[in-house]
Amino acid sequence: MGLAEITPYKAYVKKDGNIGKNFQELAGYHDLSRTLSGATMEDAIILAQLRFLSTNTYPAAFDWPQGERLVALLQQILATGRARAETIHGPTLAWTEPRPVAFQWRIDAQGNQTLVTHDPDGHRLLLLPFPDPVFMDTESGAMGLVKSDMPANTMLALAAAPTVPAEAVARVSQILTAHADAIPKPKPVDVREITDLQPSMKLTLFGHKRLEQPFAYLGRGMAMRQEVIYPCIRAQITYGEIETSLAPGSGDDIRHRNKGQIRIIRRNFKAERRLAEQLEIITDEFEGYHPELPDIPGRVPDAMKAVSIILPGISPEDPESRSCVLDFMAEGFSPTPRIWLHNRDR
Repeated sequence: MGLAEITPYKAYVKKDGNIGKNFQELAGYHDLSRTLSGATMEDAIILAQLRFLSTNTYPAAFDWPQGERLVALLQQILATGRARAETIHGPTLAWTEPRPVAFQWRIDAQGNQTLVTHDPDGHRLLLLPFPDPVFMDTESGAMGLVKSDMPANTMLALAAAPTVPAEAVARVSQILTAHADAIPKPKPVDVREITDLQPSMKLTLFGHKRLEQPFAYLGRGMAMRQEVIYPCIRAQITYGEIETSLAPGSGDDIRHRNKGQIRIIRRNFKAERRLAEQLEIITDEFEGYHPELPDIPGRVPDAMKAVSIILPGISPEDPESRSCVLDFMAEGFSPTPRIWLHNRDR
């Protein structure tokens, strides 16, 4: 858990209170020591205090005071009317009375749960890890001390707690029950892990059209550009009837909710890599190559770099150009029942 941050900026504040386009972060100890044009006496006093509290590190960090000294410093900064929440374009901050806070678990569509903070009126709050916890309402800009009987270290540790994956919810609940009964427990989740589902490979076939210069010239160095279509293959991994397409061999397991149950499909990366190797062997027989090693004139566009396999280009204007794509579609899949083809017009 890190300490709270205050980042000073040199910026132009327009008449409507918005920040101008040109602004500069004062990122280190030496920046805080600079004499800034347009700074007020209040700015100079605040910057001097931040320089005194700075640990002289990069990025900037501060050894914050506690109690009344911390409150006085924060009130000074907010009293300028130029303090912003989270970013330089956030809402203007204003100091307010202490508020009680409560923790609540929020569950997402995959069953993962995150501990969030709110006040008695249900407003979401951000807890800032000062020595005395400070709350921030990032919508209204209200800011003040947290009113709670919970020890500050415990409260700040909860505020910084990581998201709990669906499959770990039961275990986390057991630990909290045994060691911290006063802390709210994650909501029970019905989780089913599937480990025996084998991957299939879906191939999307489309053409990428380019204009290229051939080796025939028209005189005075002018070349006639001709249209070339490169058949491209994008390989994606699927599991069963789940509507998801993944890059083979890497990434997270598949999670989805089905009638209140969270299903986690454990991916078989070894089987996925075998399918990818099989595809490369098959396409090599039809003169296909990986986009990292293109035999393409000129700059290779991002659309072609993102595909898995490129087959030799076809030019309607060149009778000698021959497409391997039809042979690939007709002959390449007989021994590969787990690789299937999807055509896409482009």
